[in-house]
Amino acid sequence: MAEALILEAEHLGVEIVCGVRAESIRPEGPESGAGGFLVEAAETGRKESGAGGKALEAGGKAAGADGKTGGKTARAGGKAAGAAGKAAEAAGTAGKKAARRYRGRCLILSAGSKAAPATGSDGSGYGLAESLGHRVADPLPALVQLVCRGRVFRQLAGIRTEAEVSLLVDGKAAACDRGEVQLTDYGISGIPVFQVSRFASSALHEGRKTEAKLDLLPGQTREEVLSFLQRRRDRLSYRTGEQFLSGLFAGKLGCVLLSAAGISLTDQAGQIPDRKLERLADQIKGFPAEVSGTKSFEQAQICCGGVLLEQVERTTMESKLHPGLYLTGELLDADGICGGYNLQWAWSTGILAGRSAAAQIRRESPASVEEHL
Repeated sequence: MAEALILEAEHLGVEIVCGVRAESIRPEGPESGAGGFLVEAAETGRKESGAGGKALEAGGKAAGADGKTGGKTARAGGKAAGAAGKAAEAAGTAGKKAARRYRGRCLILSAGSKAAPATGSDGSGYGLAESLGHRVADPLPALVQLVCRGRVFRQLAGIRTEAEVSLLVDGKAAACDRGEVQLTDYGISGIPVFQVSRFASSALHEGRKTEAKLDLLPGQTREEVLSFLQRRRDRLSYRTGEQFLSGLFAGKLGCVLLSAAGISLTDQAGQIPDRKLERLADQIKGFPAEVSGTKSFEQAQICCGGVLLEQVERTTMESKLHPGLYLTGELLDADGICGGYNLQWAWSTGILAGRSAAAQIRRESPASVEEHL
């Protein structure tokens, strides 16, 4: 798919340059004789193909082979725009070589975030945006696993269970989602955990107390669970404590719940007093997991944070600070839940920025643009 897009871009006259990294962006006024933007880049010494999307630069047909003269539109970025090949795109730092310069009347900064750096997005776009005066909210891992305190998670590693995950920040509800939760040796994972993780990242970054509670029987109220446990005790009084929750939860999870409620695994179920069943119901309806952190950017699917949206014209994606500069995708302070929303955001803002930049150039020099279409 990526190779096909690159071939199509080249067919339209877009020059694809691999193995370079944008180092700086400088606006140029009319007094320079050019206007627009000057992008200074350095070779990385890498030999990625264009399909890798790790270092792509495009200056259109008007771009000189030596990269010193640019076309009407230049673009700097990373993950979000790699396959489209419409831009001067940043990547990698290893083995920098000779500097290159690219000029463009319009510039689209589409550098991705710091998430999943293996794809080529290293967060360098944030620095480029800040160098132009934009304010950037600290980028943090999102759609990511949560690390929790307690040795109990080592016992539970490998268990999957349906649950409702509620995230509490300073004791107050911050987010909630339901689905299959994966218990791991470091904490919790799974789609519902990912959905609430951006709120955990933000709270932890601010030094606030962060806790997740797992409702392991989300279809029933606490009172219904307690009544069910009492009936189960009376009907299965001959079972041991260890067998009491057999068939309801995975063995290791059941044992952890019973121990947390103060129920002996060796006593007969019929001897469990109501007060301990109440504790057990509390554990089932709100199994606590103190969150101490998140997994790193390497494991995160996206980031929260980025260039503040108030600095961008939402109908065009043009910077309010620098006319002719456009910002897209994860570089911006916008993030969504799982389900393709973040991909759609990247595509939609990229298309909007590209069309807006093209429209601006047509307005300013229609004859010149037509020559390159």
